[in-house]
Amino acid sequence: MNETTEPIIGQEPKLYNKKQIRSKILSIMVPMALENLLQVMMGIVSSAMVGRLTVACISAQGMSHKLTDLIYVIYKGIGVGLTVKVSQKHAQGFNDECKKYFEQTVVSLLGLTVIFAAVFIAFTSVLLGIFSDEAELIEYAVPYLRLSIIGLPGWSIMLTAAAFYQGLGDTVTPMKIVTAINVINIVLGWLLIFGNFGAPELGYLGASISLVISRTSGAVIYLVIMYRKGGLMDRLGCQRRFSPAVDKQRLGDIYTLGVPAAGEYMNWQIGSMLLSIMVMSYGQEYFSAYQLGLQAEMITEVPGNGISVAATALMSAAFGLRDRQLYEIYEKEIKKICIILMAFMSWVLLFQAEFMMSLLTDKPELIKLGMSYVMTMGVIQIPQNLYKVNNGIIRSAGFKNAPFILHMIGTWGIRIPGAFICSMILKTPVVWVWIFMATDQTMKFVMAVIFKKVKRINEDFEKYAEKVAK
Repeated sequence: MNETTEPIIGQEPKLYNKKQIRSKILSIMVPMALENLLQVMMGIVSSAMVGRLTVACISAQGMSHKLTDLIYVIYKGIGVGLTVKVSQKHAQGFNDECKKYFEQTVVSLLGLTVIFAAVFIAFTSVLLGIFSDEAELIEYAVPYLRLSIIGLPGWSIMLTAAAFYQGLGDTVTPMKIVTAINVINIVLGWLLIFGNFGAPELGYLGASISLVISRTSGAVIYLVIMYRKGGLMDRLGCQRRFSPAVDKQRLGDIYTLGVPAAGEYMNWQIGSMLLSIMVMSYGQEYFSAYQLGLQAEMITEVPGNGISVAATALMSAAFGLRDRQLYEIYEKEIKKICIILMAFMSWVLLFQAEFMMSLLTDKPELIKLGMSYVMTMGVIQIPQNLYKVNNGIIRSAGFKNAPFILHMIGTWGIRIPGAFICSMILKTPVVWVWIFMATDQTMKFVMAVIFKKVKRINEDFEKYAEKVAK
């Protein structure tokens, strides 16, 4: 029998076989993947319903989401820092510390949200003007974006709570909550966009309102199940009272880990915005097709994101427990699962591109244009997602800034220059922009492998584990 070690959070490592290890990985990854799928479905369903309206409505929604996604990546990046710290402290049995880290994150992000909201409301037209100088299009997008701002506080709490649960190794609860808010979003969107069952017919603005209500509902659900009597805090042996007092030390711990991750996500988002501007130079139809193609691709990214979270949480626990054998088994099994799943996702993107695009719009010209993007991304699914796994390992080993630096090199050394030359100088077909995007993702994977080998993370595991556990 192949014997290995599996962590039981808060206990000493024990002997297990590989099937148990694999089950542990899947128990975290599968619910996380389903949660990501449902998160993605919130945007996809809205895009699909708006995709039945005019091209201007599709573009207005896409422009607004590009801007609010800038805030999302900050929430998501800080959440990575929270997940890592909670995973380490929970593995060591310090649940009170986990609670304090969560509350510090919530308070700090709500403060940042007030600043973000003020800026977005004051400069709505200016920000939207980054994408287009068409007055009519900006006029469409302004109310959509301003409505979206109302949902930012709830979004920040929802994402922070999900990161907290993931650090505890519980990915089932976030999945259930996202299921609930997804139902709310779909039903409200269907009612408000098309005016069904006597509801007001608000068109594309109905999509924004439904997202705001569903995200706010998600925040309320999380806080109730965490702080109610018999809820999560009781089960962790923590006080149920929420403590908003600022603790600079804990905030420093979270943001030291989270800011580089947020920077990595922000770098991607800014690059995506610049790419959107370049794609817009081909015409509004190309931009709309690109936005819909991104939504189609996000469906296949779901398993990869689940694998990435599993890698970060489990590797952080392995380093926190200073268990080399556990680390090695996790790395091998996670990568094996990643390759199998991403091979299937590649097949979906390559051979079902037309079907996926047809789910998002009924306009033949947008389907055809979006297919070229979707199929190009299908080629690089395996290296793109192995890169995420390696990033989880690198970050868990204490290299907080390395993933951000690698991301910067790929984005600004390959993706943006290549896309700019193709779209703005050579005026090549848009598929060449997609090719440079795919090349960037592949080279990031190569750089992460080289970094991991140069730093001897596997060979010097004990040294890095000692440093991380302090």
